[in-house]
Amino acid sequence: MSEVGSNKVDVGKSAQIISVLVGKEKQQWSIPMDLLCFHSGYFRSTLKGGFAEGKSKTVELLNAKPEAFELIVEWLYTHEIKTSGRDNPSDIYTEKPNIATLLEAWMLADYLQLRKLQNTIMKLMDERMTHYGEVPVEEFNRAYQDYTDPHLRAWILDAYVWAIPDDNELVDYFDEQSDFELLQDILRQMLRGVLTGAKERFVLNEDHLVPE
Repeated sequence: MSEVGSNKVDVGKSAQIISVLVGKEKQQWSIPMDLLCFHSGYFRSTLKGGFAEGKSKTVELLNAKPEAFELIVEWLYTHEIKTSGRDNPSDIYTEKPNIATLLEAWMLADYLQLRKLQNTIMKLMDERMTHYGEVPVEEFNRAYQDYTDPHLRAWILDAYVWAIPDDNELVDYFDEQSDFELLQDILRQMLRGVLTGAKERFVLNEDHLVPE
């Protein structure tokens, strides 16, 4: 059983344990190699492909954020991501894990080739956005600029196309030069919707979910 908070796991003595060092501070997780390799194409290749990490039993993810990797560890053991905060007065920004961490975890899962987890996170983010009826502009804009994956970008675009007609003030937040590409893409997506007669709220499909 894992103890996510302490980064420790209880495993049999015969299991090979991998040290995963995350972030600039090299926060350490100790995780069975079989668990990592079963779910992750990245760990399978890195640890069983004859690389130095397989010999040292240590993998460094120094550009990753520990809070994002913690969600990944939670999912590896439980196949779930626990949420909290909806019972109290809340909004899309205060429910836990927060949307920024979910986006970071989605991108890290993409790097680690954890396709099922990517889709789990995508469905969670989409449900939360629909529940609150709003989009987290700062987090979306940053993710769109920093990451070019077509599935994530398609979801962000469709979210804006859905939200802007009911909240025109959203465009006021696009005040940086770096937002220009996203604004152009939103306009193109809106025009496609006009031409095709699309009016309903979009549904997650193969444009947003990665092949598993």
